[in-house]
Amino acid sequence: MKPNTDAVRVLHVASFQGNLGDSAMHDGAYRTRGADCPRPFAHTPLEVRDFFHWGKRRFDEAFVDYLNTFDLAIFGGLVGFELWRDDTISGMRFDIAPELLTRIRIPVLFHGLGCDATRGMMRESTRSRCRRFLDIAYERDFRFSLRNDGSQDILRENLGADYIDVMPVIADGGLFADPQPARTASLYPARKLVAINLAGDMADVRFSTKASSSVGTRPSQDAFVREICGLTCALLEAEAGVRVVFVPHLHADLGLIVKVLEGLPDEYRRRHVSVAPCLNGGDSWFEIFDIYRQANLVIGMRFHACVVAVGQGTPTLGISTHHKVQGFFTGLQRPGDALSLDTEEWSQHLTRRALELLRDPSAYHGGIAAELARQRQALKQYHEKMWAWHMNWVQRIG
Repeated sequence: MKPNTDAVRVLHVASFQGNLGDSAMHDGAYRTRGADCPRPFAHTPLEVRDFFHWGKRRFDEAFVDYLNTFDLAIFGGLVGFELWRDDTISGMRFDIAPELLTRIRIPVLFHGLGCDATRGMMRESTRSRCRRFLDIAYERDFRFSLRNDGSQDILRENLGADYIDVMPVIADGGLFADPQPARTASLYPARKLVAINLAGDMADVRFSTKASSSVGTRPSQDAFVREICGLTCALLEAEAGVRVVFVPHLHADLGLIVKVLEGLPDEYRRRHVSVAPCLNGGDSWFEIFDIYRQANLVIGMRFHACVVAVGQGTPTLGISTHHKVQGFFTGLQRPGDALSLDTEEWSQHLTRRALELLRDPSAYHGGIAAELARQRQALKQYHEKMWAWHMNWVQRIG
């Protein structure tokens, strides 16, 4: 019998208009999934913000009827668990009534989910609803996986090992994104290029404020800006021909970048510092992530700034103001490459490590290549199991 080579029709519910990191994540996920499975996939994207933020859609019976017209539904990757929230019927970020799961007639994969515990852990009422949702999902043979950002440990603490250990941890797709060559060399001419990504959102979580006591010994945003100015100057003064480019992923990052620029010496601003454009939509992510591909060093606050840069083999350091950045580097067996603002003398450690990597990246390159190969092999094995599960569904539903 001739093998079926038709494309698997996938409804893909995820973030496509969040920030550029989402685009890189989907590129790597589509690329590796297509390479590892025997049939191609035809993805129909559905913006999850239509449900979460913009109020255009609901997870209701009409949505389930639409979902059932596909061969497979994939939710994610994205943050699927905002632990402090107590306002969804599922206890997850997806406000899906558990009873609706019984109306779904196709396989459903909750893929590469992360969690956010920055504003607290689960209340008992949330935990109860989430477990009920997972019980029904597991009964329906729907599958879950978690991304490699430390979410598994946090979710195990909140929901229990019985619910979480069945969710494999997989590499975020951004680790295997393939940004096409862009204008990096012409826009940011340098003998050595350093890309710095600063995250300007969630200031009450990332920095110490009078209104927040949850951030321990972290510096205020103004103090953080002063330290980044010092880091930038140290990089520019380390050797001739260095350029620093600040890379925003969304509009909120621009305000923080401007504060740093205002604190730099005027000659440095005019001669040796650039700011990449703030882009969204389509293939514009190439323009930004090619910077990480061609840079000699990347310093990132955002998860996908770190993930994609590491995937390109670029020496990368994380500034950890969110647990997922530390979780990512710990999962790579490189916990020291993420510098937490909660530690004393974080900026001195960051500056010293950055100058070391800028001067001699050879040891970094050798170590990260082996880890990327290991992560890719593990992802291939996950895709093979996912395909076998999908084919079992196909046989059951005819």
